[in-house]
Amino acid sequence: MKIRTLRLGSLSVPLKKPFKTALRTVNEVTTNVVVVETDEGVCGYG
Repeated sequence: MKIRTLRLGSLSVPLKKPFKTALRTVNEVTTNVVVVETDEGVCGYG
């Protein structure tokens, strides 16, 4: 099994109820997603 492709992406999800901190109001959560695909067609997300 060998890695065939790596894909990187950014995902933003709006919050149903924003919250405030001492510095700002948080309206959404943003994270990075990595997709790894092997030569056998197996995909993993992280």
